[in-house]
Amino acid sequence: MLKNVVIASGMRFPSGPSAVRDMKLAGHFDYLSKLSKELASKTTHGKTLDNTVYKTEFIRNLGGFDHMESNAGQDSSLSLKVMKSKEYTWAVNYSVISVHLKLNSYMKELESQRWYARSFREIYTTNNLPLPSEISTKAFMRRLANSPIKSVRLLRRTKNPLVLYFYPAFCLFQLIGLTEGKRYDHKNP
Repeated sequence: MLKNVVIASGMRFPSGPSAVRDMKLAGHFDYLSKLSKELASKTTHGKTLDNTVYKTEFIRNLGGFDHMESNAGQDSSLSLKVMKSKEYTWAVNYSVISVHLKLNSYMKELESQRWYARSFREIYTTNNLPLPSEISTKAFMRRLANSPIKSVRLLRRTKNPLVLYFYPAFCLFQLIGLTEGKRYDHKNP
């Protein structure tokens, strides 16, 4: 297995704002719980361009990093390319954690979520893959509708009252970004 690893990374968590950091950490521990129960399949969780080591010759043979019109998602696109290769692996060590230094601004974080969600459709169409059901307008609207309940659960876990406000806004901005990303649908094969 180790000889087939062509990219290895750890996890990164933002330095701030506090509600964002707490939400991401809570999500990380939820994901680790799923992994330990063997419920998770191949995923892009934890695959980023930073905190990462690459076998550059392999990346070159794959065609390098995709140009993305949305200007985001090169890491996710590369992750999908590696998954499609079936022979190689992008390993994530979930215990290696780095701090992603960010401005302590909730508005900047919301815009960042919108920016990333805008790229989802382009990432999958660039790799000639259908969007997973969890990346759909319907799924994102469901997340937004359930966000008040989830934010209360997050409050219990994080003890950070800002998550009550921020998590629903987080879901809203992701939905907006996903909707804006429909402009990349013309690339579907």
